[in-house]
Amino acid sequence: MQPSSSIRLFFTGFLILKIATFSFGQSVEDVVISRSASNSSLTDWIQEVESNHAIRFFYRPEWTDSIVVSQPFSNTPLTQALSTIIENTDLTFTTYQDYYIVLLSTAPLTTRRSSTDSDNRRIVIGDSLLADGQTEATVSGYVREGSTGQGIAGATIFSRESGQGTSTNANGYYTISVVTGDYQWEVTSLGYETEERKVRVTSDGSFSVDLFEETARLEEITITEQAEDNNVSGPQMSANRMDIKRVEKMPAFLGEVDVINAIRLLPGVSVAGEGAAGFNVRGGDVGQNLVLLDGIPIYNPSHLFGFFSAFNADLLQDATLYKGGIPAQYGGRIASVLDISMKEGNLRKLKVSGGIGVVASRLSAEIPIVKEKSSLIIGGRASYSDWILNQVRDVTLSQSEASFYDANAKWTYRLNESHKVGLTGYFSNDNFGLANDATYQYQNLGGALQWDYLISQKWLSALRITQSRYRYQIGDLQDSVSASQIDAGFDQTGGQWNLNFFPNQDHEMSGGIEVSRFQFSPGDLRPTGDFSLVVPQELATEQAWEFSGYLSDVYQINPFLTLTAGLRYNYYRYVGPREIFNYAEGRPRRVGSTTGTTSFSEGETIVTYQGWEPRAALRIGLNAQSSIKLSYNRLRQNTHLISNTASVTPTDIWKLSDPYLPPQIGDQYAIGFFRNIFNNAIEASVEVYYKDILNLVEYRDGATLLMNNQLETDLLIGTGRAYGAELLISKNIGRLTGWLAYTYSRTLRKVDSSFPEERVNRGEWYPSYFDKPHDLTMVGNYQFTRRVRLGFNFTFSTGRPVTLPESTYRIGRFDIANYSDRNQYRIPAYHRLDLSLSVDGNLKKNKKWDSSWTFAIYNLYGRNNPYSIFFQSTSSGRFSAFRLAILGRPFPSITYNFKF
Repeated sequence: MQPSSSIRLFFTGFLILKIATFSFGQSVEDVVISRSASNSSLTDWIQEVESNHAIRFFYRPEWTDSIVVSQPFSNTPLTQALSTIIENTDLTFTTYQDYYIVLLSTAPLTTRRSSTDSDNRRIVIGDSLLADGQTEATVSGYVREGSTGQGIAGATIFSRESGQGTSTNANGYYTISVVTGDYQWEVTSLGYETEERKVRVTSDGSFSVDLFEETARLEEITITEQAEDNNVSGPQMSANRMDIKRVEKMPAFLGEVDVINAIRLLPGVSVAGEGAAGFNVRGGDVGQNLVLLDGIPIYNPSHLFGFFSAFNADLLQDATLYKGGIPAQYGGRIASVLDISMKEGNLRKLKVSGGIGVVASRLSAEIPIVKEKSSLIIGGRASYSDWILNQVRDVTLSQSEASFYDANAKWTYRLNESHKVGLTGYFSNDNFGLANDATYQYQNLGGALQWDYLISQKWLSALRITQSRYRYQIGDLQDSVSASQIDAGFDQTGGQWNLNFFPNQDHEMSGGIEVSRFQFSPGDLRPTGDFSLVVPQELATEQAWEFSGYLSDVYQINPFLTLTAGLRYNYYRYVGPREIFNYAEGRPRRVGSTTGTTSFSEGETIVTYQGWEPRAALRIGLNAQSSIKLSYNRLRQNTHLISNTASVTPTDIWKLSDPYLPPQIGDQYAIGFFRNIFNNAIEASVEVYYKDILNLVEYRDGATLLMNNQLETDLLIGTGRAYGAELLISKNIGRLTGWLAYTYSRTLRKVDSSFPEERVNRGEWYPSYFDKPHDLTMVGNYQFTRRVRLGFNFTFSTGRPVTLPESTYRIGRFDIANYSDRNQYRIPAYHRLDLSLSVDGNLKKNKKWDSSWTFAIYNLYGRNNPYSIFFQSTSSGRFSAFRLAILGRPFPSITYNFKF
């Protein structure tokens, strides 16, 4: 799509949605009241208004229970009717964001609260008739965003008296077991105002609360309030949760807010180089990361060579990266889990947001379908990015073309407080043409159906069915004789059922089962054009089933000791139809040692693999501000990313475990010290880890991976080990926020065999291609005024390993290179500074339109970071070394963001 047509399409959709707001939006000023004369309390009247209109009231029931509403109203504006009702009382009101009404009392504090009736100010949880003799109760509920009704993931509910606390799940749901009695609870979440509630827990019951975004009052941006302390008090270690509101404040490449690029700035996470897709976590390669979008496995999470992620940040709620101590509910990858949650649509009002940037534009809408029950969020993004390639110094890339687009949608329906269903859909597409030489196209397509069922205060069930599809096409355009196209892809269909049980305040138990079906199509080669001489070839499809089950318990032994224990079992079955090549025993596995084939029919078992995956973690609290945590996890992986390049490319394929390729197994041990200071305003942690990896996939020199019918003859099986130390210091409150992260790590591999030709570097340990011992990152955001903030990122890392020629020898007129051992040299170190300046729109509370401008510079001082070193023969026949830099200059950008 040409830039002009993309922009026209964007503004056409924008205009349609803008007009739609006049139909769907209903502000306080729009509401009229009709009511016959009757006597009821103001509390009942408020509830009646809320049930008939998308308006929310905030008040204390003790203020409204005694006020009688007897007046009749006929098409009376709501604000006028409310003014009439509260006339001659101590109440007044104000409106907030068009559809909230906040009641306030003007009476002196002494007349509104006294020691004799203080108990009436408490919220009673449970049924006092059932409380006789009950000493412990389970409280559950939702923490929701007040303006949208969406659940807030990761919100904290904390009791000052007992020191107990818990956090909400991805849907904003929580449950906590406490001793019956009186408490003062704090409900907090990053970016929201803290809510304090006095409660009296009498028996099992529910308690839900709405949180509102923090007001941008400059005087409140100080280090005085209490921040969350989950990093110290929580049992989980080696995990980082990234709220999208925080990601939006970070400098972004060409103005595109990107959750994957934000994840890359965390300790223990690295990337092979500039423009490399994916990311590496604690010694794992790109294919060892499980990336989930609402539970949908995403096989290629990148756009445009890795410069952008495949996720539109406007539609995301948050993302959590598990680097170690991975919970037992996750499996299938041995390095990490990146669990991304989409937003739910606004249940109360149509909301539209979008942005116009220099490489892409985006638009999304949140549409309430049934008030307070059902909503839809939908959005899309499209690029016009060819001009970026024109700036790249590599001639081949500068003459290429590239574009991408993606779309997301999520529908949710709350049947009641106990049942919620949701449907998520996702699609992305990339096109890339390499200087009239080859074309590449790849797509992600996924969907998920989820049913959450709150069985009781102690039991929560979640059922999810997912479908993920990845496809890619490669076209050869070099000449008409070799013109061809390769189509490949893979499908994963799965189902997962999780059950959470909260028996008491000391235990949080969970269990579940999971099943997945894999169908991988490694390649279908077809000639294109009338003059092509390419011979058609289709590789056999691979199929497999995977079954898993798990149990887990978080056991709080005492206030200072928390033990997390989990066990997962994995059973994998590789099935036909397929022909398996047989090879001569006692000889290297090569095409020349093939002795025949064995045929398997549809559904027939070819090989099975199975094993246990234990998980364990221990938190030792030293005091209220510090703790020590230990963890161990084993994971098994039956899918393998087959790539012998430093960066993931569209031509890389996925391979299932088969008789010659056993599952990868990773064992990780970690210990960490966590410390908070200045009322949790500054969080600090140090983690040390060690990892063993079995059955790593490596490659013979000169391996052919694409359209290889006997791929196992070019693959080698090795072992790996990784170890390192990670330091993280983050500041979450104040004008200046951000973090400093430093990682020292080593990632080593070893490929040994009884056959010399199946060894790498003589069977000795050597660094992996992403081994980068030193990695330093600084991320900051400074709030100058209520509207203006400055963001910066700085990153430094050791250059990655490469294999280089060390000498040459001449045959006739040609020089032949003698190469070093694999990965024995390094490219120069990488470092880069990015800046951004964001200017928000006006600060009116009841504004119809909200907007901001973001000005950013990527690679501020124009560092010519080398991506690789290559050699070319000169006119004299000698080899000369050249450094390839993807972006060796500053890239400024400007983005306009809006919402209404």
